[in-house]
Amino acid sequence: MEWWGYSTKYGWVFLDRTIKNNKPGERADLIFVVCETSEVILINHKQWEAPMFVYEKRHIECKVGEELETETQLLSSYKNKVLHYKRVVRKFSNGKVIDTETASPSRGVSCNRKAEGNVKTKPKKVITSNCHNKSNIFGKWLLVFIPTFIVTLILNQSAYGSCYSGYCISAAFPKVLLLSLIISFLIAVNSE
Repeated sequence: MEWWGYSTKYGWVFLDRTIKNNKPGERADLIFVVCETSEVILINHKQWEAPMFVYEKRHIECKVGEELETETQLLSSYKNKVLHYKRVVRKFSNGKVIDTETASPSRGVSCNRKAEGNVKTKPKKVITSNCHNKSNIFGKWLLVFIPTFIVTLILNQSAYGSCYSGYCISAAFPKVLLLSLIISFLIAVNSE
């Protein structure tokens, strides 16, 4: 099993889910390989979430045009080196759970063990877009939209003689929907 993703700090990363630290259910730090440099990094499970780490397909979905083509080709070239990355991870871990308190001087940084690749000591800066936060904005908007729609519908129907029958609601639906969309969008954008 393999996991490929994009990190805002490290760029493209590979996670070999067959070694002990990286198996589902393990609580030890995850052992990633930075694809560009073959450097090994240890990442706490709590840090393994968006926007710091994004699954490959989600990252690619955010790209368009030339950037999409470049990222797709780059990921494909890294996937062709999967055996190399697996060797790097296995040499680093030796198949054991690594005690990151003794193996690593600080979180997010691996110990200075010789592996086929280098060991990461300082994250490189990667410039990324805010594309991975779009789903978060949509989620916030949806949480605001539903109550806004209900409140707007109740207020609208109250203003028109408290008519809650099917034909009254169906007649009010387009107006209430439009008002709710505008109000919830403004609330979601202003809450950022």
